[in-house]
Amino acid sequence: MPVTLLLVEGELDAQILQPVLAGHPVVEATKSSKYALAPRTRTEREKRNTGAYYLRDRDYDFLPPSDCAAPVVDKDYHGKTLGWRWCKHEIENYMLEPAIVAGCLGLDRSSYEQSLLNAARSIRYYQAARWTIGQSRKNLPPHYGFDTRPDEAGNKDFYLPRDIGQQEMKNWARQHADSFRSRVLRPLDQASIEKAYDRFAQQFDSSFFDSPANPLVWFSGKDLMAALGPLLPGTERRDPGQLRASLRDWMKENTEIVLGSLQEWRHLKKILQGEVT
Repeated sequence: MPVTLLLVEGELDAQILQPVLAGHPVVEATKSSKYALAPRTRTEREKRNTGAYYLRDRDYDFLPPSDCAAPVVDKDYHGKTLGWRWCKHEIENYMLEPAIVAGCLGLDRSSYEQSLLNAARSIRYYQAARWTIGQSRKNLPPHYGFDTRPDEAGNKDFYLPRDIGQQEMKNWARQHADSFRSRVLRPLDQASIEKAYDRFAQQFDSSFFDSPANPLVWFSGKDLMAALGPLLPGTERRDPGQLRASLRDWMKENTEIVLGSLQEWRHLKKILQGEVT
């Protein structure tokens, strides 16, 4: 199915991707949770018969892929791709690419890269903590996994337990809650959290900062912007909101440089415009 509509999480994504993709396909911000993108896309396909797909942030939900040359398929639907997720954390990560920042702000590239690495070092333990929580959250059961019916009810519309007396039902409610609580507590066990944190903190060691490519893949782009602002020359650049707005406007006007700097975006454009599958 040709891609006619690309749903994204926020206005910033749409503002940048629309000119980069030259309007093919149309990019629409949903202004809703990333978890709503897949069901919204299915609705667009089924009820409106559109070639709708979505693109979401990777965030701390998934570890980065080994190859960041192309976006990762996030979900399939009837055996076909429903949507993708960025290889990097979020769109702000791509905005901080050295070629883009140097071009926008007129900075020496090597000086900017050093500032970016210094900013990344300053937040390494914060990122280790966020990765720890993100990966622990991923293993939590969803709220609908705490069913109000016994497991043996399955998908049956009409089901009653054999014994629905007062004491038996009280016992079942307690046991059912205990079982769900153990599933919740296991990923949040203090030892598990500490082990995960130590693993991420060790990963973000001194060698990790040999290249700016590493924090741009692993760290939150928003957090990097917040830490980077005070390290950039010019007081007008120190506010992360102003920095992001400047980069956004420059990227909208310099789409060829943007595509030339971001291999993943070039591949995404080819996918969306039917040049590759």
